[in-house]
Amino acid sequence: MSETKPVKVEHEKQSFKERFSGIFDEMWEKIGQHHHGISGHVAGDVAADLCDSKDCYTYSMDLPGMDRDDVNVAVESGRLVIRGEKQDERSEKGESYVFRERRFGKFERSFSLPANAREKNIEASFKNGVLTVKIPYKPDKEKAARKIQVSGG
Repeated sequence: MSETKPVKVEHEKQSFKERFSGIFDEMWEKIGQHHHGISGHVAGDVAADLCDSKDCYTYSMDLPGMDRDDVNVAVESGRLVIRGEKQDERSEKGESYVFRERRFGKFERSFSLPANAREKNIEASFKNGVLTVKIPYKPDKEKAARKIQVSGG
């Protein structure tokens, strides 16, 4: 029969700064998870603003250098999905960039639609490089609970 020997486990001591930093990391992760439901999926370099007015939600996205035909807006499985592609049509023959920050390529943003959204009444417009999507929602009186009669004996 073999004899077991105790094993000394050393715990790494964390400094106050490391513990404090860990708390903030966890907090930002939780905030990010909540924010993801509102701001949705991001693929590409496109930011959006969301405003809530008395009768609709409005998403606004700056899409400089793009045309209306470069953007596709759809409702898919309870989500607002915005896709597009910004083409780089410039010829670079003989050009020598020191740096290049402007982005080109495909992007996609998707947002969960709220339960009270009127999907059939969603409108999108594009003007001066800004995409605006208005999502009307049902007034509070339409969201009120109603009693369901239970039948049977």
